[in-house]
Amino acid sequence: MKVYNDINILPQFKSSVITIGSFDGVHTAHQKILKLLTAKAREYDTESVVITFEPHPRMVLSQNDDDFKLLSTREEKIELLESLGVDNFVIVPFTVEFSQINPREYIEKFICQNFNPKVVILGYDHRFGLNRGGDIDLIRQYEKQCGFKVIQIEKEEYEDMAISSSKIRNYLLQGDVETANILLGRYYSFTGIVVHGNKVGRKIGFRTANLKIAQEKLVPADGVYAVYVVIEENRFKGMMYIGKKYYGNNPGERVLEVNIFDFHKDIYGEKVKIEIVEFIRPGIKFKTKEQVISQLSEDKAEVLKVFKSIQPQKSLKKNIAIVILNYNGVDFLEEFLDTVLHFTHLPIRYIIADNASTDNSVEYLRKYFPEVEVYELESNYGFSLGYNRVIKSLKDLDYVVFLNSDVEVTEGWL
Repeated sequence: MKVYNDINILPQFKSSVITIGSFDGVHTAHQKILKLLTAKAREYDTESVVITFEPHPRMVLSQNDDDFKLLSTREEKIELLESLGVDNFVIVPFTVEFSQINPREYIEKFICQNFNPKVVILGYDHRFGLNRGGDIDLIRQYEKQCGFKVIQIEKEEYEDMAISSSKIRNYLLQGDVETANILLGRYYSFTGIVVHGNKVGRKIGFRTANLKIAQEKLVPADGVYAVYVVIEENRFKGMMYIGKKYYGNNPGERVLEVNIFDFHKDIYGEKVKIEIVEFIRPGIKFKTKEQVISQLSEDKAEVLKVFKSIQPQKSLKKNIAIVILNYNGVDFLEEFLDTVLHFTHLPIRYIIADNASTDNSVEYLRKYFPEVEVYELESNYGFSLGYNRVIKSLKDLDYVVFLNSDVEVTEGWL
């Protein structure tokens, strides 16, 4: 993925498929947009472009809001977007002056001249320009003039609630990491540098790594959490304490300390990633060292129960596939396959069983849908026999979803 920090040095895009937004957290509603973005870029044989703003507009336009923190730093956002297959990431410096651009000038000079889009994909609540006066209806007025098509993504909901970065921030600040993780589609995480602390933990048998993280990054509510700790691509279980320091130097200072299970190396100065799995309990001030040791032992036992409970779920999700039988159905694939990828949110395998097609179905799939596995059968075995021959070769699957190629799916279908 190419990253651009200055709109004045952008390449001359011959065409593109673009989306615009803050994308803080790259949560499940964002992922819905990005899935469609990359699929449309393949369809139009062009590049996908994500355009975002830095600093976050709220940091510029609400300067008195000192408590505002981000779900994802620039580095984390880059990593997430790249993992989703985005071709280009454009970071636009956001200033008060930029926010006061006339909405029509924003479309004509910023969007059309810089990116020459074939498709513009936007969330249902996207606003832009002076006093946030521009909206999707205004952009649609430029479809013929600028030669693009506008696609509006309807709100993504969880339990009748629109998913948003603001709601995820609130859940984390309340300690409800379970709901926050559902809305994110992954564990909330942050990366920090291991720094020296008071070394109290090692004296009581619970050695901890003290973390220093980016100042703009949101830290969840105080308490003890079950966490994964990633060190040099190795993943360890652990428990983390967020809260006031009660002992040693600087009492009252807020700290992040993680006890890494079955790990004894010295990692001062190293970068570690913390994935927050579950809230265990709020912080407690203890009167004696014995109380601390007793409680930490209970915490570790509780954390290990959490990890034991999630193992079956994680292994199950790896063994699901959607199998679609195809014979000379490139028209159906062009019309309906996008909906399958767009509205499927599980980690899943997509498999096309091709019944010896004589049209360009296979070439189309390899060009526009490289994430889809294609099983080419040597003959046209018909409907049931075609499915059966493919299933026999897929012995590692726990669940299989059979789907006709002429079926359009919608949100919540699976």
